Amino acid sequence: MEKTIEKLNELYAQAFENMDKMSKFLSMNGEMGFDYKNVGFSLFRKGKNSIEFSLGPEPSGTIYFKDKEDFVQNAKIDNEYVRDIWEKVENPCYL
Repeated sequence: MEKTIEKLNELYAQAFENMDKMSKFLSMNGEMGFDYKNVGFSLFRKGKNSIEFSLGPEPSGTIYFKDKEDFVQNAKIDNEYVRDIWEKVENPCYL
């Protein structure tokens, strides 16, 4: 099981090369986590197209997007669009 998780984490790292790869990977696997500025974040596919974006550990920090395009256009961490900082996130992982 540990090798399987390790392999998944390697694949998740590839998903962080760009937003298009992230979207495809999330569609196939349903969830991923990452860190940005030492805070943990998570993405979950909800239903067929929706995305749940959790901002750190607070439940009140969860935002729902209707689809990938909505996420790419509107998701922010602080005042930065996620699409603009995507290549700077760290520790991509399977949750």
